[in-house]
Amino acid sequence: MAKQNKGRKFFAASATAALVASAIVPVASAAQLNDFNKISGYAKEAVQSLVDAGVIQGDANGNFNPLKTISRAEAATIFTNALELEAEGDVNFKDVKADAWYYDAIAATVENGIFEGVSATEFAPNKQLTRSEAAKILVDAFELEGEGDLSEFADASTVKPWAKSYLEIAVANGVIKGSEANGKTNLNPNAPITRQDFAVVFSRTIENVDATPKVDKIEVVDAKTLNVTLSDGTKETVTLEKALEPNKETEVTFKIKDVEYKAKVTYVVTTATAVKSVSATNLKQVVVEFDGKVDPATAAEA
Repeated sequence: MAKQNKGRKFFAASATAALVASAIVPVASAAQLNDFNKISGYAKEAVQSLVDAGVIQGDANGNFNPLKTISRAEAATIFTNALELEAEGDVNFKDVKADAWYYDAIAATVENGIFEGVSATEFAPNKQLTRSEAAKILVDAFELEGEGDLSEFADASTVKPWAKSYLEIAVANGVIKGSEANGKTNLNPNAPITRQDFAVVFSRTIENVDATPKVDKIEVVDAKTLNVTLSDGTKETVTLEKALEPNKETEVTFKIKDVEYKAKVTYVVTTATAVKSVSATNLKQVVVEFDGKVDPATAAEA
């Protein structure tokens, strides 16, 4: 199945909405997991919030297995549940059978550009997900940006070239913080990520995205200038690359502090600023249409 990257712009909003909506009516309490007491202290809150929201659940025996490594199929299921994704096409990987419990989740996450196969014909659903791979899918899916410093980690030299930028972004956004051992902080980039740790980094990502300020108010100053106020009180003057067409609702895209925003605005013009069209009705009469009202006091006769 080809990677389509469909709908990635809505992930931030849909993830937050899905988790909040689900949390209103909890599906189950994390405390009901048979092995809840085996979850490390730092991960209990993240696991509980995701279980209560119906994003993750225990196995057939009611166990979460927090220290067990998470597979690609299990991670795909978490994304599908959290973002309420649905598959529209079929899976063409020979190792993903139609009757497999993870079939729909893999189809949905591949369609939406979160996951891709390990090859054109294989997905490797049971393959363990590494910490670097977890960083990649989270950064890609939620379109995180930034550049953290990996040199603070003792094992930075073990980061594979393809994973460097993803881990830098994940660190910059507080998604991955490393672990302490023998007085050193390590990334463990190539180690498989456990189920409890994936719950933690997934929750951190959701919190990070939800914390991004939204557009609260936009004032159109002129054809190329906007005064934007964000929900956190930030005020920014934005200069558009292309001038707005008068009296027409237009979708614009702009960035504030490296965050991309989209909004629909209208540049309202009441006084004519330019000739919109000129047409001849006959040999003696020419009709001139302006983009606004013409002030008779300032209009000149030709």
